[in-house]
Amino acid sequence: MRTRRLLIVAAAAVTPLAAQRREVGLLYGSWTASRIESYEARLDRPLGGWLRHGVTLHALIERDAAGRDFFGVGYELQVGRGRATIAPYGVLGAALGVATQPAGQGLAALWSAGAGLEWRPFSFIGLAVEERYRVSDRGPRGFWRPGDPHKGWGTSLGLSVAVGSGRRRSTRAAAGSDVPVSRANPAAPPLMVVGRASNVVETAIAVLGIAIFLTVPLAALLRPSGASRLRSA
Repeated sequence: MRTRRLLIVAAAAVTPLAAQRREVGLLYGSWTASRIESYEARLDRPLGGWLRHGVTLHALIERDAAGRDFFGVGYELQVGRGRATIAPYGVLGAALGVATQPAGQGLAALWSAGAGLEWRPFSFIGLAVEERYRVSDRGPRGFWRPGDPHKGWGTSLGLSVAVGSGRRRSTRAAAGSDVPVSRANPAAPPLMVVGRASNVVETAIAVLGIAIFLTVPLAALLRPSGASRLRSA
């Protein structure tokens, strides 16, 4: 009996998910010996069978008195995420933004690469833990010779939620196309209208998440402690 249960759990863990949809994700973590808190929001979509890609928003808040923070927008590529109930994946990302410090502000980049493990209790929700090596690059000069860099490994915990319909709707639409026209429901709205409405809702959710995410870095920039740091410098 115990062997049978273990086989069922193992089969569920490697079962591919039927739906590959656009997702909104939030991650929180720390790196460089826990001196920097990292906040990330991402909106990604499938790219072929094994890849996902999308836009990311980053905020790095340094706890030290130097206060060298980073706020930027980037691009991320993931390999293998969302393919099974429990699945490892790889991630590669780059972001461009503004680095702040008491001496002033400047253009900077954030380079990152690593791996993660995701668990999906449901097909539309994912819980993940990621381990990444990050390099902050003031200038920027490139990850191979970064300017005024922060380097180190960091751990993040993430939550992702699917938005939109993805392949499941297209499969149902294809199955429903075999129904005779005489049996179709004349009161049902056209598929184009339904698709446009779902896109509007999806966009609104993404914009709301981005607005909430940007509130934290803006509050950090406007807090009085930033001015006291400048005066002390």
